Amino acid sequence: MRMIVIPNQSSIPVAYTKFNEDGTLKEGPLRSRVVDVVDELFRYTLLLRDQQPFLLERYSENTAANAKRHLEETKTVQPEVIKSLVNPIIIDVRSEKEVAEERGGKAIDGSYHVPLNMNNEPQSVHVTTAQEFHAKLNEAGIDMNSLSKTDTNFIVHCTKGNTEYTGRCNRGAALLRDLGYFNAHNGGSADEIRLALSN
Repeated sequence: MRMIVIPNQSSIPVAYTKFNEDGTLKEGPLRSRVVDVVDELFRYTLLLRDQQPFLLERYSENTAANAKRHLEETKTVQPEVIKSLVNPIIIDVRSEKEVAEERGGKAIDGSYHVPLNMNNEPQSVHVTTAQEFHAKLNEAGIDMNSLSKTDTNFIVHCTKGNTEYTGRCNRGAALLRDLGYFNAHNGGSADEIRLALSN
């Protein structure tokens, strides 16, 4: 029921004999116990007030919502959005081989190479978690803990955008949003980002 239950409780046996004619509970030990319960309920209400977002957040529901969002957000961000971003951190999630072969374009100057896959295993074998990606970003030289989660802009790219599947660039951007960096965008490929920035 998603309800908080207070520890205290009280019952009134033969209740019809315990009330005055005006409907009030007669003085005595039973009334004192009922007052204790109401008092405890009042205190718990004060403690839990405005705490619903924290208390109702569940890992399983967040995971399901994130998975759904990852599948839905397969399109690259519009070029005008890329152009409007202030000092974006560009993250290249391609493999070493893909970067060397310039699949999707030559590496963008100033970008960070952070392969999304763990131990060169494709996402179909091991889906990189937000925590794993966070660690890889730090290892690549991005001090994630020093960045503002509201003001820092990210562009993530791989070999191409607008795929029918959840590409690594989209997944990387979604993982950043899972970590609280909400201004993270799927930039598609290096060439797509370069073209958007040059226009």
